[in-house]
Amino acid sequence: MGLFGTLLSFMGFGGGIGVGLLIGYFMFVYTLPSKVEDPPLKSVSDQDPKGLERMVKDVPMWVSSPDWERVGWLNRFVRELWPFLDQAVAKTVQDMVKPMIKQYKPAQVESVEFEALTLGTLPALIDGVKVYETNDDEVILQLNVKYAGNPNIIVAAKAFGMKATVQATEVQVWAQVRVTLKPLIPVFPCFSNITISLMTKPHVDFGLKLLGGDVMAIPGLYHFAQDRIKKIVDTMLLWPHKMEIPLGGVVGTRPVGILHVKLVEGKNLRKTDVFGSTDPFVEMAFTGDDKPQKSKTLKKDQNPTWNEEFQFVVRDPTTDKLTLQVYDWDRTSSNTKTGVAVVALKDLVGKGEQDLWLDLAKTAAGPTEGDKGYGQLHVVAHYKELKDEMDTDETPPGGGEAAVEKAPAGTPKGGGVLVVIVHKGEELEAKNGTPTAYVKLKYRNIEFKTKPVKKSESPEWEERFEFILQQPPAGDQLHVEVKSKDSDMLGKLTHHKSTIGDVDIPLNDVVSNRRINDVYQLNNSRHGAVKIELQWLTP
Repeated sequence: MGLFGTLLSFMGFGGGIGVGLLIGYFMFVYTLPSKVEDPPLKSVSDQDPKGLERMVKDVPMWVSSPDWERVGWLNRFVRELWPFLDQAVAKTVQDMVKPMIKQYKPAQVESVEFEALTLGTLPALIDGVKVYETNDDEVILQLNVKYAGNPNIIVAAKAFGMKATVQATEVQVWAQVRVTLKPLIPVFPCFSNITISLMTKPHVDFGLKLLGGDVMAIPGLYHFAQDRIKKIVDTMLLWPHKMEIPLGGVVGTRPVGILHVKLVEGKNLRKTDVFGSTDPFVEMAFTGDDKPQKSKTLKKDQNPTWNEEFQFVVRDPTTDKLTLQVYDWDRTSSNTKTGVAVVALKDLVGKGEQDLWLDLAKTAAGPTEGDKGYGQLHVVAHYKELKDEMDTDETPPGGGEAAVEKAPAGTPKGGGVLVVIVHKGEELEAKNGTPTAYVKLKYRNIEFKTKPVKKSESPEWEERFEFILQQPPAGDQLHVEVKSKDSDMLGKLTHHKSTIGDVDIPLNDVVSNRRINDVYQLNNSRHGAVKIELQWLTP
């Protein structure tokens, strides 16, 4: 009886569900309204912008807003220019991200760097542009940009002797970008600074692969990573935040002056150590310089006195800036930022020596109401103009002695700037095949080096370096050494670098002729050579 009752119960339950569904179906069909009116029909030309947006997904801006212009010609231009834009954008992104990595990198991580950074072969699409008219000396463009390409972005991190790589995939970015070209100047390209900012919060979507697996498949990580990236982008670029790209640092732009800075002292600097002390040092970054200059570290001193002097090459006095970042040195972890101040060079032009007390703030945007207790820096700054008389590659008349104006008061007689432009290498050979070559320059105790160019016998560097000298380098030599990072397994493990060849360039000729552009054969190399341009700029 128990088994028979159980079977009847299951049959009753199943039958009840079937009867219920059948009744629900008939009620749904026979209770629908019998009289339905057709919606009104409109032609496409009669639709308003919102109606068009509902009809067509991702309608271009020039369709939805009459003040936006269609720019098919610009997209064709971008498509042809994309391989070069790819390289320029990649370099700009790396320059922006390096300080952030330095700031947020844990002390246990040895290095974090881009192993690959390209935007791929599919160019961005500009589906509309708006031009703003102002009375200022500037040009303002607003672009609606969409990018969904095939980039190759790989970031490598090293820690405890191990290496891990993360690859970004399926990157999509939609944004309204405002581009300001300012100031306008009578020298090609007719503007010296580009400012970029986002007018609305961008749409950013991407995937991440770690060890070949999709990291974004981990529950909760996708939304966390999206939020973090959007917050970082908003903080850096969302209006009124902006990114400035000065054009003064490109090859061929001559220095026009020297900024002399004396770091005198600090006052009431912020304390971050556990026991209430600070070990301060100051890092000074100037527009266009690859590496900042750094002061000495003074231990346990909230009111340090440095009295150190620094010099910076100025290319555009209207836009160049000096950023002074104060750090608290730490032996066991990354150094802590304790305050920053910015000096615009345009505020120093024509004013001689300036004695400045700079209020430190949390960010380079300047002090706000909540910025208290960051302290002050005392600096003495003096901008002095340079006069470069060499406008051609020809030797000036009179045996190479060009007429130059007298040096400003206080400048050592005969001082100037030795400019070295490393153009390219020719027929370079390494012991283990094709070299990953870079050039190391040394004048007295000052050294510079170019970035390495991977796997090329004829690398092109096109990098510029300046040596600020107190007297002409007559009788001196510039030591040039071309080196290669070893690509074999042992070289990678030991970070060994082998020398391809070297040459010592006498500087007498550049002092007399002011400019030399020549190819120099390398010693200890069968056919290797390097093309270098030298300039001597005097006050």
